[in-house]
Amino acid sequence: MNKMYLSLIILFSSQLAFADINISAPQISQDFNNNSIAAQKRYKGQTMKITGNVSNIWVDYDDQPIVDLYGKNLFEGVELMVSKDDGYLLNISKDDYIEAVCHSANRGIISVKLQDCIIIHYSKPEVTHMQK
Repeated sequence: MNKMYLSLIILFSSQLAFADINISAPQISQDFNNNSIAAQKRYKGQTMKITGNVSNIWVDYDDQPIVDLYGKNLFEGVELMVSKDDGYLLNISKDDYIEAVCHSANRGIISVKLQDCIIIHYSKPEVTHMQK
């Protein structure tokens, strides 16, 4: 584990207890949909604990890992910019429930983008008898 990632873990671990905002992915997506200017002002520079279900896991053109969460609808999600060294990246899958700590949010072209995210917990969806 590199020193930068370890420093981020320590930073976010200390900030976790002091998250400015606890919010779900659908709620922050709705806030930006209702008024992007007000949402940008409210969330910019804030430390947030965000929760939601994974819709996609991918890397952008800069090889930056991104975990997409379902937002207020199928077209307006939330993108979590996650460290390449995040240990949960290899374990999570689509539809898993995750909790992450992020710093700052802004509006992308379609989705809300959260910066400097570290996943702190995940759980798999329950399997019903109908899914077996």
